[in-house]
Amino acid sequence: MIELLKRKSQAEYVSPYEIVVEYALLEDRDHTFEWLEKAYRERSGRMEYLKLEDCLEPFHSGSRYQDLLKRVGLPL
Repeated sequence: MIELLKRKSQAEYVSPYEIVVEYALLEDRDHTFEWLEKAYRERSGRMEYLKLEDCLEPFHSGSRYQDLLKRVGLPL
């Protein structure tokens, strides 16, 4: 699915957040945060759901996640 989304993004817009979800489901921390940073830089509207996404639950206690919440302006 990730490769499909990346290929699709070459022809049309695909939110980095969509790729975040796929990496998060695989529990791939490094790629999840790489794409979260891309989504943050693009000011993806879906960033407001960071605390609500079930697939991101395993990341909640990490310092990178906490830092991202602060930058997005969401309460810890």
